[in-house]
Amino acid sequence: MLEHLAKQLLAKGIYLFKALENRLFHKELLKRTKALSLLVKNKPTIKVLFVLSNLSKWKTEALYCAMKEHPRFEPVIGVALGVVDYPTYEAKNLIELISYLNNKGYPFTELRLTADIQERVQPDIVFYQQADGGIYDCLNFNHMHDMLFCYISYGVSNGKAVYAYNNIYHNICWYWFVENQLVIDYAKKVMSNHGHNLVATGIPMVDELLMKKESMMNPWKSQSVSKKKIIWAPHHTIGIGKEEIHYGTFLEVADGMTALAKKYRNETQWAFKPHPSLKQKLYYIWGEERTNAYWAFWSDMGNCQLEDGKYIPLFKHSDAMIHDCGSFTTEYLYMRKPCMYLVNGKDHPTNEFGKRCYEQYYQGYNLNDIELFIQNIIQGVDPMKEQREQFFQEYLLPPNGKTACKNIIDMILGDI
Repeated sequence: MLEHLAKQLLAKGIYLFKALENRLFHKELLKRTKALSLLVKNKPTIKVLFVLSNLSKWKTEALYCAMKEHPRFEPVIGVALGVVDYPTYEAKNLIELISYLNNKGYPFTELRLTADIQERVQPDIVFYQQADGGIYDCLNFNHMHDMLFCYISYGVSNGKAVYAYNNIYHNICWYWFVENQLVIDYAKKVMSNHGHNLVATGIPMVDELLMKKESMMNPWKSQSVSKKKIIWAPHHTIGIGKEEIHYGTFLEVADGMTALAKKYRNETQWAFKPHPSLKQKLYYIWGEERTNAYWAFWSDMGNCQLEDGKYIPLFKHSDAMIHDCGSFTTEYLYMRKPCMYLVNGKDHPTNEFGKRCYEQYYQGYNLNDIELFIQNIIQGVDPMKEQREQFFQEYLLPPNGKTACKNIIDMILGDI
């Protein structure tokens, strides 16, 4: 009994010590950030490092391009493997990312150690792809003392999970650029620093989402006749392990979706856009043979295609979308086109912004609902069109009458 009590007291003491240590560390970082920000804003040229590991999660490309065109910025790309990726996907992610950067003509530096950033790149500002410096193993922000950190979420900030708002990186970064005031209002309630570093600028991906489709190559398969282009994007949370969220409806509708794609082959064409983690999880449930055969259906069927890379051009040239994802709930609304959310009956906590986004969707509870939605798309029936348009004007456009990238650059330079 005494031994158990002693262990509890020791554990409590260690916890309190670490909490105090973290508070002191935060305080020191914030003090350093304030001093560095004054120096950086006055530099004639500001070097900005974008640390990347996964192409599909790179949502700051528009900002990188805007900074390349600005006389006071020198943007640099650093490529680092994310240690939390499934091992079998690490090489694939790296090859895909490097191929894209090469095709775009974007120079990049390979990053392996903290010293690669501190000694070879020497940036003034670092943007990590995700809000966890430790995801890049040795490239941990805790060890880098002479640079500022800014953050833009790779996903839209429409959820309610505290971990998405309140880790150390969220709290110590110089600026966290977000979509609108609704996001800030929620973050203030859960962040340790009460959201003092959040700024409503819009996010760079929004600038891409708002581009005209004529400026983007059409990625859809050519068809002999014009067909309605529908995206199906299933999420990966299908009940494997201890998932904090469970959006997924894939297991319930998988066979029905292939049947609908066949049934309406003359009127529709489909893009299967699964979350990158879904296939790996299905291997545990279906096995590799069935999973690979399912993927092959969407790749080989004449009116279907498999998509696993950049998706904004796919969005722009589509006519509708069906999904059960988090970020896509907001992102596809920028297309101002009909969209259906598949409901699995489980609670999906969202902040106020996420809740209002969800309200712009048709809800699908079963395959009959999905089929009715498809029929309406074919016939051009869209009762929620006016409601979505009003929401777009009120909540989705970046503030100040500027692009999101312009807002972010002006904030960094102190012009806002």
